[in-house]
Amino acid sequence: MEQQKKTFAVKLKGLAPWISQIQYEKEETDLTLYFTLKKDTEINVILEDGKAESKLLSPVTPSLAPLAQRLISNVEYKPNSDIYITSLQKKDFIECRATSLALKGSMEELKQYGAEESSFLVLYETGKGTHGLLWSKRQDIREKVQEQNQGTQKGNWVLFITKSTLPSLQEHFKAKL
Repeated sequence: MEQQKKTFAVKLKGLAPWISQIQYEKEETDLTLYFTLKKDTEINVILEDGKAESKLLSPVTPSLAPLAQRLISNVEYKPNSDIYITSLQKKDFIECRATSLALKGSMEELKQYGAEESSFLVLYETGKGTHGLLWSKRQDIREKVQEQNQGTQKGNWVLFITKSTLPSLQEHFKAKL
């Protein structure tokens, strides 16, 4: 009697444009996948915590500007909303020799590394309080952020200021988005 085969798929979202070849190696209980990158491709390693349903991007891409590297150093991914949430303190801007005006460019830079369809929310501190900058193609995400914080929307961008502290605002959005 022939044994029935079972099939499953592993989807690596947003990776296909940078891969030129895939190979695998099968051992007793392990499977190793080898991805050959196209020339001039740099990568970010994504570590996933299955229990917490969050992802961390490690800043291994040396060509990223310092502020963009800082953005990905503590990012969390919410798969249900397909949104990356990160935060910056005042000291981060000082250490990167940047201001909040550089955030939009840094976010654009990160989108080019494979998450062009995902949403990005950056929460940050300045001398004037706690702010948030969201980029999302999804109207429902932009509306959720604007409902909770009066902000200004321009295209796919939402900018807001709040009286909440950075840690409480971050926890709030992790729970709501």
